Amino acid sequence: YGDHRDLHLCDRRQRQMCIRDRYQRRVRAHTNERKMNPSFVPTPTPAPALTPVEQEISLAKANRIIEGVFEKSAEMGLKPMSVVVLDAGGHLKAFQKQDGSSMLRFEIAQGKAFGALACGTGSRWLHDQAQTRPHFLEGLSNVSGGKIVAVPGGVLVFNREGKIIGAVGATGDTSDNDEAAVIAGIAGAGFWLK
Repeated sequence: YGDHRDLHLCDRRQRQMCIRDRYQRRVRAHTNERKMNPSFVPTPTPAPALTPVEQEISLAKANRIIEGVFEKSAEMGLKPMSVVVLDAGGHLKAFQKQDGSSMLRFEIAQGKAFGALACGTGSRWLHDQAQTRPHFLEGLSNVSGGKIVAVPGGVLVFNREGKIIGAVGATGDTSDNDEAAVIAGIAGAGFWLK
């Protein structure tokens, strides 16, 4: 029995020595490789960079949305547009008004975007509610201090996680055309729509 235990310990020591020898051979191989090729540097493969999820609309992205709206409106041959971009809290992020736009366009565009944020859906839904439930829209208008404009042209902006990070409102042509231009601008800036 004692001899068997000694054999087991001997085998264990031999295994440890074998593992140590293998490790030392690898280290020597890398050292020799470095001596033969000075540019050899064993480096780990870097992890792929992940694009961070946007939690808000930056000023640059807001202006890119507006540029996209203007591009789409020119492509569609629309009247001069005014575009507002609001953050998730309803605060102004960017506004631009094309030459030839009439007055009150800022208030109209902001009202469309604000209404979309207030209800968590596009302003087209508000327009539909105004036709079927006018009392709802009247109450909503009263509690918002008259800030909501219930016609299409206000569209929510989502990040890739599905979180609302703002809204865009546009005015200048028909409400349907305003909405189409806004959708193109949001998508062109790399944001999501629902």
